[in-house]
Amino acid sequence: MEQKASILRFAVAGAISLILLFALCWVGALVWPSAFSHLFITLFTAAPMTSALALGQGFCSALIFGFLAGGILAWSYNLAAWTDSKAQ
Repeated sequence: MEQKASILRFAVAGAISLILLFALCWVGALVWPSAFSHLFITLFTAAPMTSALALGQGFCSALIFGFLAGGILAWSYNLAAWTDSKAQ
């Protein structure tokens, strides 16, 4: 019997991962300003890059979008289960 991916677990993992990536880019913008961290930060907020407002808005946005992306990934994975070979 095959096991389905847990949509909630993927959603939580996606949220945690995106929050950590955002935080790393925000710290990177403080320490070593570069276009790469700036581009990632602007995905989540229009606030000034190194402001506390950007950190707060980015945290909330990353939480929501990470949760959504993780859930969609697990749902898609389970939906595509028909592609597994049944003849073994």
